[in-house]
Amino acid sequence: MASKLCYTESKPNIERRTDKWVASYKNISPDTLIVQVKPIEGAKNRFMGLIKYAVLHYEASAETKPMLAKQDYQMVKRLWQLEILRFDGKTWK
Repeated sequence: MASKLCYTESKPNIERRTDKWVASYKNISPDTLIVQVKPIEGAKNRFMGLIKYAVLHYEASAETKPMLAKQDYQMVKRLWQLEILRFDGKTWK
């Protein structure tokens, strides 16, 4: 899941927003991970899996781009992700 994240704390997204520079990244909160696996009724060796977790969005801002390195990141948003997977007897899709 973490490999799907484009920007990390070590490689943040840096952009200019109106009058300031903003560095942002996302991280997955491992303590929010919920995994459920259930058999599919009437189907032998077939399962449905649900994976739910929170993606945390962090931002730091400064008036100049060089000052961003000195700023602390603050969590600005938490979004819940839900992934639904199916096992067809051989692989998860």
